[in-house]
Amino acid sequence: MNHVLIRLTRKHALDVALKRIICIKITIKNNLSELAGVFIRLQEFSKQAILTKKVAFNLHLTLDEILNNIISYGYEDTALHFIDITLQKKMNAFISLLRMIRKNTI
Repeated sequence: MNHVLIRLTRKHALDVALKRIICIKITIKNNLSELAGVFIRLQEFSKQAILTKKVAFNLHLTLDEILNNIISYGYEDTALHFIDITLQKKMNAFISLLRMIRKNTI
């Protein structure tokens, strides 16, 4: 079993080195004003990942909708919270992860 884990780790490192994996990680506060920074980073990600304009637009639109809903309706209080955003493109597939972090735990 350890040999499989080592091979996967080496393959992942090779993918990153050969630019087959593009990844960004962003942490924002639960404030709509934070979205401008997210979209600047998303634009950089789209260029690095060589996305078509249509795919980049759809990714931007989807992330805008999700983050707006999380910030506007995802919390029961007005306290400061954080949201982790991870976007990864591996070959022609996207992996995205959004994680809501409760009250100032960063």
